[in-house]
Amino acid sequence: MELLGKNDFLKKYNIDRNKFDQTDIAWNDLVNIFNDYGGIVNDLEAVAQFMSHVLNKAPRAHSTKYRIKSPEHLIEKIIRKRIEKNMEISFSDYREKITDMIGVRVLHLFKEDWLEIDRFIKGKFDVIEGPRAHIGLKDDSESFVKNNCVIVRHNLGYRSVHYLVRSGLYKQQFIAEIQVRTIFEEGWSEIDHELKYPYVKDNLVLERFLSILNRFAASADEMGSFINYIQSEFSKSQQIAGELTDRISRLNIDHYEKDGIKEGIDKIGNLFLSELKKEETRKEETRGSAIPAETAPERVEQEERQEPEPAIIEPIKEVETVKDAPASVVQPEIAEDPSGGAEKNEAEYYKDIIEQRRVMETQRSKGRKEFVSIMDILNHHKKDSSA
Repeated sequence: MELLGKNDFLKKYNIDRNKFDQTDIAWNDLVNIFNDYGGIVNDLEAVAQFMSHVLNKAPRAHSTKYRIKSPEHLIEKIIRKRIEKNMEISFSDYREKITDMIGVRVLHLFKEDWLEIDRFIKGKFDVIEGPRAHIGLKDDSESFVKNNCVIVRHNLGYRSVHYLVRSGLYKQQFIAEIQVRTIFEEGWSEIDHELKYPYVKDNLVLERFLSILNRFAASADEMGSFINYIQSEFSKSQQIAGELTDRISRLNIDHYEKDGIKEGIDKIGNLFLSELKKEETRKEETRGSAIPAETAPERVEQEERQEPEPAIIEPIKEVETVKDAPASVVQPEIAEDPSGGAEKNEAEYYKDIIEQRRVMETQRSKGRKEFVSIMDILNHHKKDSSA
């Protein structure tokens, strides 16, 4: 495989000819780098496969994927580094200065899962830089700061935790980049990369809609973590309820009183569900009252005639380890939307999240009161038994 001629290459990758000429880069030097890199691509591929296999075993990792930077993209990156950052990269040092020749990505389900993956990476690899937490301008950074991350904020909301590590199968070691992110973050990043990286940077319409998509992804991550929290709370309450029920069964009291206490425990477990049902009923009543008077009777009749359809739940497909996925995303500057439409959509999503948390706090408060009441009864009978 040979490198394209200079003119064809600059045209293909949308590189300004005048800016390239100002760098004083000798094209023959780039040809030599291109040929040298082609000779180590197979070694890089083997290292990437090994790293992907190891990282796939990390706790909380959903899946992994990797890619090797193509020889042409390596040359393009060297040119852009010189034009945009005045970074000089030569034949003798390109393997050290281009740190993402190997890119491995670890995907996880919930935002908080990255902590266990972080510990796994630090235990298995020689980390030479990072972690660097790439987050949005308004994202919470507390958990990243607590775990010694360098915070890098992006105005378009790019989110990912990056590490640079040394890895190899033989004597020669290569620098590789590991990126850790949620599945929703990955979805937005892949779409963003596919549509505009790195050649479309000035399309404000495209950037605005990608910005809205990014906010949807962030809201989905928030909701996923909240659902995970609810599930955890349910599991804890069920365990406590089981232990209390077992203790009550061994008490030397009237079985009617036992049934009463057990009923109280059942209420604790059902408090959250009952609150959600009340909330859904309230929303349905609100929606119903908003129907124009002339259409309301027709809707009621139609609903009475319709049989409820069974819910169809699609199985979740497992993400496989794949190759040739980009490991970096360039974030362009964007203009603020004067209409504020995207912010309003985001506000509605966060409003729903806040409402669900309010319901959760209500049930927790009621649950604590029920729990205290039951424990008072148990302690009372315990004292009576001791007496």
